[in-house]
Amino acid sequence: MSNNISVIGRLGRDGESKQVGSTALYEFTVADSQGYGDKKTTNWFKCQLWGKQAESAVTQYLVKGAQVAIFGELTLREFVNKEGAKQISAEIRVNKIELIGGKQEGQAPTQQQAKPAQPAPNNGGFDDFDDDVSF
Repeated sequence: MSNNISVIGRLGRDGESKQVGSTALYEFTVADSQGYGDKKTTNWFKCQLWGKQAESAVTQYLVKGAQVAIFGELTLREFVNKEGAKQISAEIRVNKIELIGGKQEGQAPTQQQAKPAQPAPNNGGFDDFDDDVSF
């Protein structure tokens, strides 16, 4: 039985590629904010793409401020910080990732932004209908 989670948020920094033995690993953090004003809170998730996903083209778009939907397995890890206090880290082993939204407002354009979508192919000549036809 697995512990599944879905999160929609923004990347807190650019992702990083690593090698663990012969397996590719791509790590990034996602911030998920709830509430507003003085009641606003933010949860941070350390996310990991492994293997073929870590080598895929999607990683070029995982830059600071990008909005994503993450689906995966949640693990809570306990660790001791620099001050000696125990903390808990929420980590997601990503099974699926979707790029959503555009760039964050005020974000400067980068070379890694998605290319514009290609026009849809002609669907069997349906685009050839006269626009003056009334129904």
